[in-house]
Amino acid sequence: MKPSPQASLFDDPPQQPPASDLLRIEQGSAALNPAQRSFNRLTQQLARARLMLEQWRLMQQRVRERVLAEMVPGTEALAALQRQLIEQLDGLLTHPPAGIKLTRRRRDALIEFLLARIEDSVGEGEDEALDDLYRHYSGIGLSERRQADQELELQFAEQMASDLYGDDVVADHSAESVEELLRHVQARMDDRFEAEQREREARADERKKKRRPSPAELKREQAAQAASVSLREIYRKLVSSLHPDRESDLDERARKTGLMQQINEAYQDNDLLTLLTLQMEVEQINASTLAALPTERLQHYNQVLREQLRTLQDELSAQAQQLEDQLGAHRYEQILQPKDAERLFERQLRELRQLQAQFKSTIAALANPHLRSAEIDAIAVAMSRR
Repeated sequence: MKPSPQASLFDDPPQQPPASDLLRIEQGSAALNPAQRSFNRLTQQLARARLMLEQWRLMQQRVRERVLAEMVPGTEALAALQRQLIEQLDGLLTHPPAGIKLTRRRRDALIEFLLARIEDSVGEGEDEALDDLYRHYSGIGLSERRQADQELELQFAEQMASDLYGDDVVADHSAESVEELLRHVQARMDDRFEAEQREREARADERKKKRRPSPAELKREQAAQAASVSLREIYRKLVSSLHPDRESDLDERARKTGLMQQINEAYQDNDLLTLLTLQMEVEQINASTLAALPTERLQHYNQVLREQLRTLQDELSAQAQQLEDQLGAHRYEQILQPKDAERLFERQLRELRQLQAQFKSTIAALANPHLRSAEIDAIAVAMSRR
């Protein structure tokens, strides 16, 4: 037997049959009533949302794998090329090759290009050798330059925050960067919002005490309680039938232990879809049972299913946000579908490889006596356009 080929990192995930196939109320001689139609629609939407959630999780794993396998080595290779180019530029400026005349325009352009490469190379950490080289050509250390720029940015951000939200929001902060200031402002705004929310809730509670609940409010409260009771009844029936302590056969006890774990997790998560599916699997209910459910009971089920669907939709949004953060997506690069993450990653990888190719080309041209002069002029033109 031949081994199956290894799946591509971005192959489509296998499609599993949706749970809604087991939980669909089929139309008989009479048309489905509104509660039955809602039940079918909700179970189908939940099954699709679950499948989509699995695709998001799979994509997250695939992106992590590709970042480690391709992006990290590529970034390290780019850093090495930048370091090589920095050393090459320093050599050109310190000991110009024979036949190369470094006019003031050429020299200034090469220095500007060199300083830009050092700024790109040195991240948050310190690199003493590059810092010394930066100081040699600019008269100020890179860390000092960044500190001065950071102070200007912080002053500008302080003024903007004060104009937008008031002096009290930025008062007495100890932030040393724009990011820290933004966190401080957000915390102050959260405090302000929570205080206003508490005040609104207190006023609403006071008004509520002065009046009786409306019929609609009473109905909603009763429906929520009934939905909770319905969920608990299903849970108790499953536990009563499947508790492993009552099983003498070891294999059957192991099977029921696994089922009990699923039941407990589903109940804790208010996962009615899974509980109903388990009831179908152990033959506590069947299609006829679902079709015969009273409308009121089905409405209770639908309420739980709607809440479950909202929870899943929130989780889908969170998964998309995590991928955006993982890939460093800009605000205009929203990831709405798992495949959007693939496209964004592929674009970032292409850009990384293009940068590598550009640095390799520049290094090769500066090392070639026949191309060196033209490359220096090209750098001067590029720097003049910044």
